[in-house]
Amino acid sequence: MNPLCSRTKFVSCLAISLFVLSLLYSCTGPKKETQPDPKAELISSLKGANVDGYTFAEQGDEKQEIASLTNGAARDKIKLDKGTANLVLNYSNV
Repeated sequence: MNPLCSRTKFVSCLAISLFVLSLLYSCTGPKKETQPDPKAELISSLKGANVDGYTFAEQGDEKQEIASLTNGAARDKIKLDKGTANLVLNYSNV
């Protein structure tokens, strides 16, 4: 057998194999749409506010989503004095 012929076949097979491998690696499955974590998104939007003791809740429908963090103290009756003007009861993200 002619060595030039076997070398040509080898190069052709190698080229086809590399082409097929490149097609396989370039094909990816359908991309999964990752939904953002509403709690993490809300907390990051508060820019460092202390939300320890806050309860996370999420509600919504096909038109809107509401994520909220409610102060744990709001579960009981809160008596607001004149000096408690800085009491945060709830953070919400619509």
